[in-house]
Amino acid sequence: MDPVLCVGEIAFVGIGALILSVACVGIRRRSLRRPLVSVLIGVLCAEAINLGGIMLTAYSAPAPLAQVPTSRLRPSSRGQSGRSA
Repeated sequence: MDPVLCVGEIAFVGIGALILSVACVGIRRRSLRRPLVSVLIGVLCAEAINLGGIMLTAYSAPAPLAQVPTSRLRPSSRGQSGRSA
């Protein structure tokens, strides 16, 4: 997995969790400290679940993919004219 895509996914989940947490906290009218703690807990939980899924996929994917026969795959024809020299 491309590290840039991984960072983008982590940021996207963090922003989504932040928006949803702020929306949920906005319903309640309380002091400033308690909503901030609730938002922080919500974002941290979402990121923990997301990173757990990324790590699970990264560590479990190589074993099943190693069983795929590569001899049947056709080589890429990008940048090649198809003629042999």
